[in-house]
Amino acid sequence: MLSELTLERRGRTFRFLQGSDGSTVWRRGDEGPAQTVHGLDRVRAMRDAELLPSWVFADTLPDFETIATGTIDGRPVVVLSTTAADGLEEHLHFDAADGLLLRRAYQAPTPLGPIPTDLDYSDWRAEAGVMIPHRIVTRQPGESTATTIDSVEPAPARAGG
Repeated sequence: MLSELTLERRGRTFRFLQGSDGSTVWRRGDEGPAQTVHGLDRVRAMRDAELLPSWVFADTLPDFETIATGTIDGRPVVVLSTTAADGLEEHLHFDAADGLLLRRAYQAPTPLGPIPTDLDYSDWRAEAGVMIPHRIVTRQPGESTATTIDSVEPAPARAGG
């Protein structure tokens, strides 16, 4: 998947291209060559790349359990719990009316221990016939990062799949 992104973090705005082949994440800014993304930024990007190309949750997160209902910004939601491929438990908050994902909550692994992480998805638009959120706000204790997806280009089909 290749995305053109605008990232707002701590009052600064960055524009870049970000791509993933399913195992490596790279990012290229306005100047300079592409660089491999590491650490927590790689974890975040891989989690998004896992879902953004198809949003077919049954393929990537196979076992769901409905654990709650509630609201996000006044919108009724259904909350599902699942375990991702990396073994982390996630809570997925879906809009009860249209089924779109509004929030993804998990404990991000770090060398100092897990950090509670919420990703809020909004500004859903069709890209190549698939609904894609064009705004993702990542919240962790003491930090909030807003990412605007300016454009999405689906990755070419892989050979044999």
